[in-house]
Amino acid sequence: MGKAAKYYRQLNRYSAILTLVTEVSLMSLGGELKRKELISSRLGDVLSELYLLSCTLKRFKDDGSPKEDQPLLEFAMRAGLHRIEVSLLEVFQNFPRHFLGQLMHFLTMPWGHSIHTASDRQARACAELLMTPSETRDRLTRGVFLGNPGDGVDLVEQAFNRVCASEEAREKLKKGGIRALNLQAVDEGLDKKLISEEEAASLRETADAVDMAIQVDHFDKLSPVKSGAL
Repeated sequence: MGKAAKYYRQLNRYSAILTLVTEVSLMSLGGELKRKELISSRLGDVLSELYLLSCTLKRFKDDGSPKEDQPLLEFAMRAGLHRIEVSLLEVFQNFPRHFLGQLMHFLTMPWGHSIHTASDRQARACAELLMTPSETRDRLTRGVFLGNPGDGVDLVEQAFNRVCASEEAREKLKKGGIRALNLQAVDEGLDKKLISEEEAASLRETADAVDMAIQVDHFDKLSPVKSGAL
C-alpha cells in the first residue's frame, strides 16, 4: 500500500471510534438520540467522511497508486480526516451526558486534533497538477463530460489547451515586460522581436479562445415570453 498505508490505519482507527461513540450514545440516550439532531448529524457526518475517504483510497489503488497522484491523495485525506476530528470533538463537547462526553474524549482523542489540513504548499502542488496537461489530470477527468463542440464547457477546455500550448511564447512576452494576453500585446511583442511569427499566430489563437471562454454575459436571443404564458 506504500504511502497510502497510514491512511488505511487512520480510517480503521476512526471507524472504531465511531462505533464506540455510536454504541455509547445509543446505550445512554436511547430514543432521545433521535431528538438530539445535532449529535446524530455529526455522527452522520463522520460516517459520510469515512465513506468518501474509503472511495478516495479505492480510486487511488484502482489507478495503480501512481506516485504523481500522491499530492492529491494527501490533500483529500488530510481534509477529510480533519473534518472527522472536528465532528467527533463537537460530539464530545456537546454530549448531553457531560461525564460520558469527557470520558469518550479521553479514551479516543485525549490530545485533541492530531491531523491538520493541507498546507498552502500542498494546495499549490495540487493546483499545479490540475492546471497542467498530464496523466494525472486525464485520470481525474476520465468520464467527465467536456461539452458538445462550441458550447461553454468545450470553449473553456479549448482555451485551457491553447493557454498551456502557448506557455513558452507567453513567458517570452513576460520577460519583455508584456503581461497582457490580447491581440495588441501580441503585435507589440512581434514588433519588439520577442516572439516569432509562428508564436504570434499561436498567441492570437490563444487570445481569441480565452476571450470566447470568458464571455459570460453573452447569450443567444430568447423569444419574448407571451403574456399569460407563465
